[in-house]
Amino acid sequence: MKSKNRGNAFERKIARELSLWMFNKKDILRRHPDSGLTKVNYAGDICPANQLPSSWNNKFPFFIEVKYGYKNNGIPTIWNKTFLINWYIKALGESKINNQNNIFIINNFTNRKFNILTTELYFGSQLILHELSFPFTDCFGNISQLFIYNYQKIISIPFKKFHKIFFRQEDCLSQVGTITN
Repeated sequence: MKSKNRGNAFERKIARELSLWMFNKKDILRRHPDSGLTKVNYAGDICPANQLPSSWNNKFPFFIEVKYGYKNNGIPTIWNKTFLINWYIKALGESKINNQNNIFIINNFTNRKFNILTTELYFGSQLILHELSFPFTDCFGNISQLFIYNYQKIISIPFKKFHKIFFRQEDCLSQVGTITN
């Protein structure tokens, strides 16, 4: 039970950090009450707790899965990546339910100095360097690339610098300028 409580606390911490990063408010995002089991409005472990700002057109295009407490020998490497690919493929399928096109898997590994964020999104070397990348075949048979980033470095960069990457579709944000940080 201690491990589950620590995992839930980690999900709440990530929800607060992402909420501050994206909205400059700590209570917009929350840990999904059942850890993403039901897919009522949004799928994933982290979802909106309150109404989104009007500039977001009531759409949350992020599917955020949080994994806590994995052993160091599970840290992804070029040779040890199958578990991460399997998590990502599962998230990719679930993300299609609500058109949550930006998939983040945020991992905490035991005794690791930093958490990692895995996504198909390439942020560009001018913005931030990725730690590792590798190709994979997704659940639709497409070959794609996964990028692993240092999570703390990502959230230290103002969210508005990522808006062109996250909001590729015109209908996601009506006024990009309303993002506050």
